[in-house]
Amino acid sequence: MTRPDKSIRQMLHERRSATRFPCALQATCRTSTGATADVCSASVRDISRTGVGLVTGPAFALGSQLTVQLRHPGGGMFSADAQVIYAHPDARGWVHGCKFVNALGEEELAELVR
Repeated sequence: MTRPDKSIRQMLHERRSATRFPCALQATCRTSTGATADVCSASVRDISRTGVGLVTGPAFALGSQLTVQLRHPGGGMFSADAQVIYAHPDARGWVHGCKFVNALGEEELAELVR
């Protein structure tokens, strides 16, 4: 696979509406399909006010609605609904870019990335 040229990389970067912060939080993802719910653990690779990057074992389909429960660094849980925008395989599993249904507040984000 070839790397996109600089102008394409710049356009992709500029599409992001919020600054992403690398982090190493653990999470649980739940997707409901009818009467059943699938649950898996995930690692968070980055987070912003508007979305989260997740690494999971199984792949979620594009457009999937997830409930993501993030474990605070100091303990406790934070839950947010998100939609899968992209997914691609990685050496560690599947990388998912997810958009939060409701953007995080500045304080919520600060708590998660401290």
